[in-house]
Amino acid sequence: FARCIAPRPSLQAAASPRASPRAVLPDAPEEDDGVSAPPPSEGDDLGDFGLRRGLGVAVDAVIVAWSVVINVFGVAFGLGLLLNISGYGYRVRFDPPSLEISSLARMRQSNLEARYFAPGGAFEELTEP
Repeated sequence: FARCIAPRPSLQAAASPRASPRAVLPDAPEEDDGVSAPPPSEGDDLGDFGLRRGLGVAVDAVIVAWSVVINVFGVAFGLGLLLNISGYGYRVRFDPPSLEISSLARMRQSNLEARYFAPGGAFEELTEP
């Protein structure tokens, strides 16, 4: 019974002390061996880095723009579907720019009138001598 109540030894006490990161890294050479890195030239690494960075920014901009376009079309499609389910519809006109929202019955009637009175429509056929 005493074994069940006795506290267990802590895991931290059982673990060995960790070495500091400085102890793992090798010491830097104390003496100069005469070898040094060449200075960067004007067209080598810096130009490639600038080109890569520029391409990365351009690709990111295209991805963000495409994401915005897809989201706008998705919202427009969802709202159009919601309008149709509830008995309404929409019409986008570009001259002058406008958005018309009305009931489906009214939109059908206006489409019928537009076809009836359009040039070459049924009204012209009825009025010809």
